Amino acid sequence: MACRSCGAEIPEGSKFCGRCGASVETVSGDTRACGTGVAGATVISEGSNPPDSLGATRIFAAKDLGKTVVFKPLEKKKPIYGWLVVVDGPEAWEEFRICDEESQLFMGRGEDCQLMLRDEKLDTRHASIRLKDGKLSITDLDTSSGTFVNDNPVTRSDLKDGDTVRVGDSTLRFRKC
Repeated sequence: MACRSCGAEIPEGSKFCGRCGASVETVSGDTRACGTGVAGATVISEGSNPPDSLGATRIFAAKDLGKTVVFKPLEKKKPIYGWLVVVDGPEAWEEFRICDEESQLFMGRGEDCQLMLRDEKLDTRHASIRLKDGKLSITDLDTSSGTFVNDNPVTRSDLKDGDTVRVGDSTLRFRKC
């Protein structure tokens, strides 16, 4: 059957038009579309492809669900190598994701640090974290308070899953994906 609002083909038994969101009602055996979809919970759909006539951000009621679906363009997400989670300190439970690409990240209280912590005992650039050849390492940048991995002072150390990193008053746990 065809939607009377937009002309799109509606599968038999559907309650809403998949293109325009018009509800489908049966009047003495005659199925027709009228009005708009029923209000429901909002759903953000990132994996589906909306019909071309909707564009990337149009809203419509998905058939048979009674929920509003918003389509938005998929963002390419970088693969994650692991993450550091602050388990103690001023930034408790803040998490920093480390992408699976060779790079160098700085940890400290400076505005230019990718892993910025508001810990007064940290230097502006306290340590660097580097992913190279599939290994993550942390290097202390000649700080007065030092960098500790599993309670051992380090100048440079490779990080393994479950390692604890302590800088200033902050303790972070490294987890590898």
